[in-house]
Amino acid sequence: GMPFVTDDWAHAVLAPLRGRVALLAAVAAYLRHRGNWERAARELGLHRNSIRSRIAQAERLLGGDLADPDLAARLWVALRATELDASKEP
Repeated sequence: GMPFVTDDWAHAVLAPLRGRVALLAAVAAYLRHRGNWERAARELGLHRNSIRSRIAQAERLLGGDLADPDLAARLWVALRATELDASKEP
C-alpha cells in the first residue's frame, strides 16, 4: 500500500472516472508508459486512436490534461493506492 495516501483522497481523485473501467485502464496504461501512445495501445490491445479517444474522454471528465505532471502524479498515486492500476486487472 501507500501509507502516505488515504483511501478517501485516492477515491476523491478518481471520482470523475468511477465505474469507467475502460477509461481507468487507458489512463493507467498511458501514465505507466509516460504518455507513449503506441506502447499504451499495445499493452491494452487497442489501436492508437482508441487510446487517444479514451484519454481525451478521461481528460474531459477530470477537467485537466494528463500532460500536466501534477495531475498525472495525483492520478498515478491514486490508481496505485486503490489498486485500480490496469496491471492488476484480470
